[in-house]
Amino acid sequence: MAYDVKDAAGTTITMRSRVDGGEHIPTKDIERSRGAGDYAYGEATIDTTVGGVVIAAARATRRRIVVQLLTGDMDVFIGKSGVTASGAGVGWRMFAAPGRELVLEVTGEVRGIVAAGSTLVGYREEFD
Repeated sequence: MAYDVKDAAGTTITMRSRVDGGEHIPTKDIERSRGAGDYAYGEATIDTTVGGVVIAAARATRRRIVVQLLTGDMDVFIGKSGVTASGAGVGWRMFAAPGRELVLEVTGEVRGIVAAGSTLVGYREEFD
């Protein structure tokens, strides 16, 4: 069994226990998690720029970034510098559907490209 408690600093601690004779006995397997220290968000117009358009710069303390397709009726390819819409270097494909999201746990630069035209993406990132 697992249950969450907060310590004096407000950090969430997931406690694990086993049942012995009808009682929950805490085990030593404790997970600590806390929210990120800060966050940022923004938008980028993605087009056919060779190598991709920068969505978010590299951030060494990033925990995760969520890229969301805001407009358009075209697929967006997400990757690092040099991302392409086809062939070698093709990025993660976000199929054309506003609201679609891609969650990445990367610290490097995040870029996007489309095969033709342009579309708008938003991003939000959590970091320390």
